[in-house]
Parts: sequence; C-alpha cells; structure tokens
Amino acid sequence: MFIEIERGSSMNEIAERTRTTKTPVRPLSKADKELNAMKAYIKKVTSSKKQAVSFLERSGIIDKKGVLAKQYRS
Repeated sequence: MFIEIERGSSMNEIAERTRTTKTPVRPLSKADKELNAMKAYIKKVTSSKKQAVSFLERSGIIDKKGVLAKQYRS
C-alpha cells in the first residue's frame, strides 16, 4: 500500500489514515467453512496420542492391538 505524503502532514495524521484504511473481507464460502471445520477436527484428533489412536481405531485403520488393518498393509 502506498500513501502519498503531503507537505505539512504529521506522522500522526499519516498513521491515522493508514489505520482507517480497511481492506474488504470476503465472506467465507461453504468450502472455506468445511475446510476450517476439518482443520479444527484434525487439530483435536492429533492433540494427543490417545486421541489419535482412538480415531484410527474408530476409522478401522488399526485394530485394538494397534496393528494396521489388512487393506492398508503393503
């Protein structure tokens, strides 16, 4: 952002003009909202090892013993 400095303008006046200049904020789209929800869920699930293991078990990626499900093995 460029601000044209006028002769006789004080730094306070210039600072005030830049503070009051706001960029428009676009509303979040449905996809943005869903992405934010997914990011929040990922953060929650990966917050601890216990949470992560529980998620992997519920998803069927690992079993109760922690062994990788057959379809995910090489």
